[in-house]
Amino acid sequence: MPGITIHLAAANEYLNKHPEENRSEFLLGAIDPDYLGDTSDTHHSSPDIFSNGLAYLVGKVNLRAALSDFDFKTSYGRGYFFHLVADEMFYREISEMGLKFEAMSYKELRDLLYNDYAVSSNILKSKYCVVFPEKCKEYDLDVKGNMKLLNIDELSAFVERLGALDLDDYYSKI
Repeated sequence: MPGITIHLAAANEYLNKHPEENRSEFLLGAIDPDYLGDTSDTHHSSPDIFSNGLAYLVGKVNLRAALSDFDFKTSYGRGYFFHLVADEMFYREISEMGLKFEAMSYKELRDLLYNDYAVSSNILKSKYCVVFPEKCKEYDLDVKGNMKLLNIDELSAFVERLGALDLDDYYSKI
């Protein structure tokens, strides 16, 4: 998954452009797929996602299979869908970076990503007014260091692309 800070920042951006959504329900939906149990189940992941880095990126989310998990007509359901779309887009974009993910183990990729999530957290929190709900306060990180795979400009651009997403259009194309 993109780090929880990325999910919350993108959800804030989306909600700023869509005041018709129930903010608290949408935000809850936007984080719940990572908190409702095994993420392999909530994301309908491929069975071999842990075989290597590339398998993880391309098999982490199956949007079509997940459609029965939520009611898209509710703000909560739209937030839930938004979370899964964010994951799908994030992993697709990373897999297109041209790096040798197939030669990388799942653990190596995960460690690189989690480092970058932790290092970028404070910047994203400040820029996108992220407030962590109680259920995910443990991921409210303040880590100094260098990003190793991503960079803050790419993450900010990603957050803003998600914020501008037309969820209805995306949903209708699945």
